[in-house]
Amino acid sequence: MPDGRSAKPQTTPEEDEEEHSMPSHHSPGSPGSPGSPGSPGPPGLPRRPTGPWAAPSLVASGIAACAVAVTALMVAGAATRAQTVPPAGSHAAATRTAVALPQVPGAEEAAARIDRDTLQAPIRFLADDLLEGRGPASRGDRTTRLYLTSALQLLGLQPAFPGGAWEQPFDLVGTTAEMPAAWSFSAGGRQVELKRWDDYIAASGVQREQARLDGGELVFVGYGIQAPEYRWDDFKGADLKGKVLVMLNNDPDWDPDLFAGKRRLYYGRWTYKYESAARQGAAGAIIIHTTASAGYPWQVVQSSWGGEQFELPAGKEARVSLKAWTTEDAARRLVKAGGQDLDKLIHAAHSRDFRPVPLGVTTSIAFTNTLSRVKTAYAYRPEALSAQPSGGQRPVRRAAKGPK
Repeated sequence: MPDGRSAKPQTTPEEDEEEHSMPSHHSPGSPGSPGSPGSPGPPGLPRRPTGPWAAPSLVASGIAACAVAVTALMVAGAATRAQTVPPAGSHAAATRTAVALPQVPGAEEAAARIDRDTLQAPIRFLADDLLEGRGPASRGDRTTRLYLTSALQLLGLQPAFPGGAWEQPFDLVGTTAEMPAAWSFSAGGRQVELKRWDDYIAASGVQREQARLDGGELVFVGYGIQAPEYRWDDFKGADLKGKVLVMLNNDPDWDPDLFAGKRRLYYGRWTYKYESAARQGAAGAIIIHTTASAGYPWQVVQSSWGGEQFELPAGKEARVSLKAWTTEDAARRLVKAGGQDLDKLIHAAHSRDFRPVPLGVTTSIAFTNTLSRVKTAYAYRPEALSAQPSGGQRPVRRAAKGPK
């Protein structure tokens, strides 16, 4: 990575997968990643919106966390013959730091019986090719939900959705963008072309059949972050309407008192980057990928963003027309065409005094989208389990309710 930084560790399993972008047949934030959708994360983090990014944590990346939580509960039930919740300090509890899970009799004994095999078995099943990737509304998706709800029923939990249902159905919109093989940029009479797949990967930011941006000027905006609690504002009131924002992945990490140091906050995630650009009225956003800043190679971006992207139906929220990634080498060529040096720009971005830098480069791009609408279901939120003991009878726990 040009600034010599290493990737920040992921904060939750769903964020880990979200940061790997939206799988071509999965819904988007892993994903993503502090707190549950729509709820505040730990102190110092912005409130996570309940926009289109939320779908992946409901369907794809949340499955991994569910598997571990369900496994912990299954082991607890088998070990003690009594209903328990994951003990404080267990993996299931750690993934939701904002939720205080109660200690119950037998919890420690049950936790001691959790071993590699009991954790690995459900993950091996859920990750098997027989589930075909668990794409929304696919056979693998339905099989996964059946597995999860059956495990919950086996534990003696009761469904909490209306009508005694184990799941809450909801709609997703799938968007498959046909991007040009070469994306052209102009700088003072010079042309720079980025090859799709090798140099850039892009997806539509809008849910309509035709999308385009015309003559958008590229502006380097550092990390693209506005965080008043850290006295950080990369935009400084600049008029960025209609621009194409070029930004660094991750968030500042060189000071333990700044953006939680090495811990990656929501400010450093791609969902925040595109949302932040949209709030500025930008037409598009380009994230510069490096293996060090992302924690995964360019191949992950290619496979994750190369196909159909799923998200919740669009509302009235601001959106960029284009969500793109470029390799570091491609980004260097772009900024050099406008007379800038990427290393110097990155160095400047490490200061609170940074201001957006117009790159002297413009671009136009048009693409078509194939849209689909599918229905999947929300099956489980581990942090919403609650014990309700009744006299000497074993506790009754209800499956989690869906998003509010």
